[in-house]
Amino acid sequence: MVLEVIEVKLGEVPKLLEEQIKTETDREKLKKLHRELILTTNPVEVIQRFGYKVNET
Repeated sequence: MVLEVIEVKLGEVPKLLEEQIKTETDREKLKKLHRELILTTNPVEVIQRFGYKVNET
């Protein structure tokens, strides 16, 4: 569900970010990320604050 919210917010899920989300094992972190992504107007900032890279740079 996190990936779906990212896709809606960004228009697509960057491959690197998709890989990071799919390998995340901390369910509580994913739950918090999901909630914050739903509420935010700046999804990239939220994603980065949770320690994920949005692109490969």
